[in-house]
Amino acid sequence: GAALGQGESLLLLFTDSLSQAYTLQANGPTETNIFFEPDQLRHIPAGKMELYLVRKKLVEGVQDNYDYRFALEYYSDILTVSLAE
Repeated sequence: GAALGQGESLLLLFTDSLSQAYTLQANGPTETNIFFEPDQLRHIPAGKMELYLVRKKLVEGVQDNYDYRFALEYYSDILTVSLAE
């Protein structure tokens, strides 16, 4: 998809066969490609995982003396991935 803008983030939600969840997050603004360093992946065990990508956007503002805050989330389909050491 498009690069992450200000107030946007991309959450990678991994789930293993024992229903344990592990996450990685990138916060915008970013370039089109997002990279994670090996140290950021150390807490995720090797093996087959289900993966959801969640793009989040926070919209805040004031209009007609009202403060508003919206949190929008877009979920991908379930992806199956295998992580190796």
